[in-house]
Amino acid sequence: DAKVDRTTDAIGEVAIFSAAQLASLDARGRFRDWPTPCGVPILDDVLAGIGLDERLEIEIKTDSPARLEQVCDRLMVLAERYHLAGRATFSSFDPAALDILSHRAPEWPRGYIGAFDGPQWLETALTHGCTQVDVPVTSGSKQIVRAAHTC
Repeated sequence: DAKVDRTTDAIGEVAIFSAAQLASLDARGRFRDWPTPCGVPILDDVLAGIGLDERLEIEIKTDSPARLEQVCDRLMVLAERYHLAGRATFSSFDPAALDILSHRAPEWPRGYIGAFDGPQWLETALTHGCTQVDVPVTSGSKQIVRAAHTC
């Protein structure tokens, strides 16, 4: 989400909050019966808290090209620190993010997230060297899934 409104107790664009401010929000969102408030964790904390055997999908949110460059640079540092090679797929709705990753770390598995309600989505995934597509149940089809499996 571009805004924190749906998932936290605050209102506003995610980009206006610092990491510390996001951590202080209550991110229980739709799960109000969760017993204690939950802040928005930073990726570094999440990666530090999981085991080395865990398989991950790390989603890069849509943003400006300059910010995506920064995010991808930071991901490269974290990927090395937490030994993510071979156990993480980096996915995005944003083809620009996938393009940056394909140039900086072509060996990293990439996934494309989209509506997949037509062939253009699969074409975009292939153009950006994705080895995974995230096809939603609500807009995808058996035909799209079959087509993806043949690639």
